[in-house]
Amino acid sequence: MEGCCEVDLEVEADTFFADVVDGVSLEGCPLLDFPPPEFADLKCQHFSFGAAPELRLIRDDGSVSAPWVGQSMLVLRFPSADGALLLDGEPIPLEVIQAAHLELSAEVDWTLFEELRFAVHGLDADATWLEGQGDGATGCVDDLASFACLACGAAAGDACATEWPEPPGTSPPLGLVEGLKGEDPGLQPIDLAPLGAASNWVPAIAGGLVVVPSASKFMGQAFEALVPAPGLLVRTRESFAPPRLRLRLCQP
Repeated sequence: MEGCCEVDLEVEADTFFADVVDGVSLEGCPLLDFPPPEFADLKCQHFSFGAAPELRLIRDDGSVSAPWVGQSMLVLRFPSADGALLLDGEPIPLEVIQAAHLELSAEVDWTLFEELRFAVHGLDADATWLEGQGDGATGCVDDLASFACLACGAAAGDACATEWPEPPGTSPPLGLVEGLKGEDPGLQPIDLAPLGAASNWVPAIAGGLVVVPSASKFMGQAFEALVPAPGLLVRTRESFAPPRLRLRLCQP
């Protein structure tokens, strides 16, 4: 390669993790309009969302617009090995990554939200999670991942087969990034420049990149730690527009 070029890395696995409950009923998963009947009373933290084409990201304490309490986040895994992102199976030297943008297909009611931000966290390489297949959202079983478990047990709601070494989205964030208005009602590609040089963040996402809604104004009022329901609707690779990383690569 001479000079600079732009490349796209499509996500190899993605899922949602959520511990959201309805503060009134405290049962079921309010993020799902039509949960599978056998899991109708199952809380969000015991669902596998690995094949869900879309879900809402929120961070709410139930005091603003709806009685929902908890948060939902998106976890992405891009092709990587030994602390480097892979392009066509080959590692990308960290020093050639000059810029990075995360592209998410999303819908936001911009009449409600301003100054939308996301906290970006990494998952340790040891936190290898399995992405569910076959059903959009289903009770988490047989080593699939949920908010509650790195690997779920034999029956939905059972004790974990493997606990998270550190629950997703709870590690110190790699940084805060802006969610700017794009094509109405979408998002612009999210500039990861606030995370610093690629050497700062690429090795930290070996197990996954966790996107948590962080801070915004809702109906003109600032809520520094909340992104109240209805939050924003984000799509995954099971939709028509999978997430991707767009990298600008330049020879040093």
